[in-house]
Amino acid sequence: MLKEFWKWFIKDFTDKEIIQIINRVNEHAIANKTKKIEVKGISDFNKLKLAQISLFRSRIETELNKTINTNKLKKILKLDMKKISNLKQIEDLSKMEYDIVAKDIETIEKEDMKNLILYLITHVDQTEIDKGLNLFELYKSKTEQTEIEKNEELDDVDFEDDWANEKEKLLAEISDLKQKLNFEKNVKGSLMESNKALEKSLLTTKRDNTEYSKELKKIKNDLSDKKYSVYTLEQKNKELEDSLALMKQQLDISKTRIKDLEQESVRVSEELIKIKSKKVIHFVGNYFPNSIEVPEVIDLQLVQPSEISILERETVIFEIWFIQFRLPIREQKLLISNFGIKAKGFKSEKELKQHVNSFVLGGI
Repeated sequence: MLKEFWKWFIKDFTDKEIIQIINRVNEHAIANKTKKIEVKGISDFNKLKLAQISLFRSRIETELNKTINTNKLKKILKLDMKKISNLKQIEDLSKMEYDIVAKDIETIEKEDMKNLILYLITHVDQTEIDKGLNLFELYKSKTEQTEIEKNEELDDVDFEDDWANEKEKLLAEISDLKQKLNFEKNVKGSLMESNKALEKSLLTTKRDNTEYSKELKKIKNDLSDKKYSVYTLEQKNKELEDSLALMKQQLDISKTRIKDLEQESVRVSEELIKIKSKKVIHFVGNYFPNSIEVPEVIDLQLVQPSEISILERETVIFEIWFIQFRLPIREQKLLISNFGIKAKGFKSEKELKQHVNSFVLGGI
């Protein structure tokens, strides 16, 4: 039971707290010339980034739970007990009969309960140690029963309503994209009509320009003395040429706009296809196997085992995957309880790979 207590107590440390306590134990070991706590893959705990701790968390807890290290840990925690703000309250609780404390155990705050059990277990008197272990066993069973009741309440939640709402949102988004696509097509059609009108006007202008040029030439040959008339016609010809150049410029702009609209139409269509086809998959684990290639149809999201609770806030979940031997039974049960058939556990990487390949082969 003592090992069970340390396993429970150590698991409750935050990532930051577990590194701090190891550093303190190692400082004490250096001062007393005893062996430090060492974890494979970590050369210096002080240089370990907070984001990396989750990768080594399992190894760290395993090393700390060794009897030689829990004895070292007990010495440090016993010193810490003298510094807690409500030490007097903890001491008073420790002096009460077991039956009295057990009767009110559900009313005691978790942190106070941890400190009380730790206070008794670090005692030199075996009677006090046994009392602490008995309180731990009772408290653990009470908290586990509370968790089971909470999970049963979650089973009663109607997840179909959430999926229906999400489906309605996706359909609305698809409808908006279709409307946008139709609008772009209409604009493209209008610009093409405008482009045709400009080309027709350009052709007419060219014909007019030819006629004016002929008339100008005739006037120059026949009426060389009418310089003013010639000058007027030259000016008109220049205006027509300027108008022609402007129309060409407008035509080029229209062609560029049509090309841009065609590219935007392709982009919107591709976005529409992605929304319809891509599956959001959440993988619960410290890492996703490198040997498994994730196909384009899957949007893979990695979720650390310690962050399972964030899945409850996700709005789009197609499936949740995990490899059974890499995830604690408690987390597996929690996933299956919360997400039903969406939570899929695999016995091996090979089995997971076969499931992933079924997406490529059109099996999903």
